[in-house]
Amino acid sequence: MDRWENKIISILPEGTVVKKGQIVVRFDSSRLEERIAEYKQNVAEYRSALQNAKEELIVQKKDNESAIRVAEQALDFAEIDRDKYLYGDFKVSLSDIDGSISEQKATVVRTKRDVDNTRILVEKGFVGLEALRAREQELRSVSLRYDRDMQKRVMLLKYDHPKMKKEHKSKVKEANFKLKTEKALAKSRLAQKKQAVEGKANELKLREDRLKELKKSMDKAIVKAPASGTLAYSHGNWRDDEIREGGIVHEGQTLMYLPNMRSMQVEVGVHESLVSKVKPKQPAAIRIDSYPGIPFTGSVKSVAPLADSGYRVTAKNYKTIITIDDIPEDVALKPGMTAQVELLIGYYPDVVVVPVQAVASHNDRKFVYRKSADGEFKRTEIEAGRSNISFLEVTDGLKESDEIALDAFQRAADDFGDLENLAESTLSKAAKSLDTDVLSEIENAEQKAKEAEEDAGKVDPEAPPTVIEIKPDPEAPPTVDPNADIETTTAEAENSEVGTTSEEAKAFSVTK
Repeated sequence: MDRWENKIISILPEGTVVKKGQIVVRFDSSRLEERIAEYKQNVAEYRSALQNAKEELIVQKKDNESAIRVAEQALDFAEIDRDKYLYGDFKVSLSDIDGSISEQKATVVRTKRDVDNTRILVEKGFVGLEALRAREQELRSVSLRYDRDMQKRVMLLKYDHPKMKKEHKSKVKEANFKLKTEKALAKSRLAQKKQAVEGKANELKLREDRLKELKKSMDKAIVKAPASGTLAYSHGNWRDDEIREGGIVHEGQTLMYLPNMRSMQVEVGVHESLVSKVKPKQPAAIRIDSYPGIPFTGSVKSVAPLADSGYRVTAKNYKTIITIDDIPEDVALKPGMTAQVELLIGYYPDVVVVPVQAVASHNDRKFVYRKSADGEFKRTEIEAGRSNISFLEVTDGLKESDEIALDAFQRAADDFGDLENLAESTLSKAAKSLDTDVLSEIENAEQKAKEAEEDAGKVDPEAPPTVIEIKPDPEAPPTVDPNADIETTTAEAENSEVGTTSEEAKAFSVTK
């Protein structure tokens, strides 16, 4: 469903007995359908883009191969041209020049000899002077051709050959550089195309995965019961958290569960002054309002390490879970029922205890009003020990069977004549010196002091019972699949102290 919020369009009423596979909740899936259609279009577009990128990669590979092949061919041609010149053209040219020089040199020698012979014949008168001049002209021509060939040889060795050698070497070097450059460019272009393919593939996968998630969410638009059982909603603290038709639920919010009705637990809030005495496995007596005549037993399962917190939480209470043992077959407990819990945090035999309203304090001293032999109640100082919300242990000053008054506060006010200071002393100093359990009742004691001023002689009314909510035990063998879509949870109960009060009397006989 939607990541942030989803609207319920239909839901079975809480408490409905459902069968496995029965439809429990339907969510509004119109927005989800639009997003699925949108992502389908996106997936199709990215698949096409991925195919184009793959084709471009294939084309790039072929272009790279062609460019490298051309560069390699250019290098081969440059090396061939270099070798052809060094070991072919240059040697042929040099040989041709040397051959021509040899021929011209022989011609010069022969022509010079002819000139000498002709000069002798002229001197003897056998030939005319014109013949000598012709031979001399021929000698000059042959000598010029010889000098020209010699100059060609010098030009070839000194200028033309070094130049051509450098040119061919440069061409080979340039062709080799172009080949290396082409290979580097081909590698870079190929890497870019591969990266483009990988990028398109990753983008396609992200959209395909998101489309799968949306389709899975679409399947969750209809929630079915994973097992047979009684439907129970998960109730929040705010109106917006209410599970109902037309209501909005959010990501991670627990909607409902199918509790195991034979394994239930009670959630209580233990005040910070008492939490140190509450330990796992401590026995508990439980009274459920819906079944007042049936006693239940249980034990402490867990105590929260941190106090409850929230906008409307003022007292420091620690959430404590009490498991209920052996629920009778004819008892049908339901989530949300209220109960009263009494924890046994200690057992102290043979101690003297008195009701807390039978004790008064003044100037850091504690005392009771004990009935004497003449029938009068006289102030008697005592030493206090442990205490709870109802009773105080007396370690010295009273004995078993002593009878004491329960209106110690008013009697002390009459004795000391200072009601306001007595109230402060009784509520603060006495409470500090008593067991720390009494600290949790200071606010109640202050209210009692004010009531005592207005109506002296009245006994404090019975304290209201602790209201605690019964919940299923989430660790009990479930009636649902733990991996099912319907989540289970325990809602918070109102913060309250654990304890009960007994009906007060105007006089109390001390017992052990």
